Amino acid sequence: MGAWFKTKLMGAAHREISFRAALDSQKAAQQTLSAAKGERYPVVAMNGDYSDLGTTFGHSHGNFDFQAGVRAPLFTGGRIKGDITQAEAALRQRKAEAENARGQLDYDVRTAFLNLYAAKEQVDVAQKNVALANENLARSKDRFTSGVTDSVEVVQSEQSLASANDQYITSVYNHNLAKLGLARAIGVARTSYNQYLGGK
Repeated sequence: MGAWFKTKLMGAAHREISFRAALDSQKAAQQTLSAAKGERYPVVAMNGDYSDLGTTFGHSHGNFDFQAGVRAPLFTGGRIKGDITQAEAALRQRKAEAENARGQLDYDVRTAFLNLYAAKEQVDVAQKNVALANENLARSKDRFTSGVTDSVEVVQSEQSLASANDQYITSVYNHNLAKLGLARAIGVARTSYNQYLGGK
């Protein structure tokens, strides 16, 4: 179980990291697009400087310089449009990658829930089989005590009970694996796996 689950856990962690990375890439692409669109707007720049001029401190006077300018993208429209088109294409690609990663995570969670439900049904069936095997063994012992049957029937009933118990143990094991599979799918297996193994 250890190596198998460790492999599955690493795969889930990789998918979760990929999804987060895809979301980060999508956010970065959105910011790149915003920056590309911002190149169309004029830029106002201002600069000021104050200094004290004079041969001595007593014969000095203040000097203030101020500069202002506007830069307008008059001849760069084609390049800016190309940048915007490229940024939009990159954003669409990042969104598609994020949706693909989200879909994979959603599929993993749904599959884990279905596996958990099926494993729970197997545990219920195995419990009923154990109860039925116990009843059959009790009846076989009663018939043997009454002299109606021989010990072969009792031995067969004991074997059936042992087989039912084995099936129950296997179903509980599979149920616990399904719980861990669900924990892995929702990304909490490493931190709270004991919670998922608490019940039968």
